[in-house]
Amino acid sequence: MFEFLQSSTSIQFFGIAGCLATALGSLISGLAYRGKQGQRYSPFNHFISELGEIGVSHLAWVFNLGLILSGLLLLPCCIGLGLRIPGIWSKLGMICGCLAAVALSLVGIFPMNNIKPHGRSAVAYFRLG
Repeated sequence: MFEFLQSSTSIQFFGIAGCLATALGSLISGLAYRGKQGQRYSPFNHFISELGEIGVSHLAWVFNLGLILSGLLLLPCCIGLGLRIPGIWSKLGMICGCLAAVALSLVGIFPMNNIKPHGRSAVAYFRLG
C-alpha cells in the first residue's frame, strides 16, 4: 500500500486530479452563478465560498463536491510526498498537508449556509495550506 502511494506516478495523479477537482468545480459553478440580486460571480465582489452557498448558487453542489473530492484526492498525494521525501521537514509538511486536505473537504461538507463550521474549516484550510 505505501509503495503505491510513494510512486511518482501515483503522487502526480492524485495531485493533478485534486487540483483539477477544485478548478473545475469553481469554474463550472462560477459560470452559472447568479447572486441574490442576479449579478454574475466576480472574485472582486464575492467570496469564493459564495459559489457553494445553497439556495443562492444554482450549482452549489458542483462547487461543494469539487472541494470534497479535491481534499480526498490531495490526501494520498500529501502522504506519498511525505513518505517519499526523507527528513523531518517532509513529515511535518505531510501532517500539515493532510490536515489541510481534510479541512478542504470540510469546507465543501459545510457550505456557507452553515457559517460557523464553514468558517472554522476555511480558516484551518488557509492556515495549514
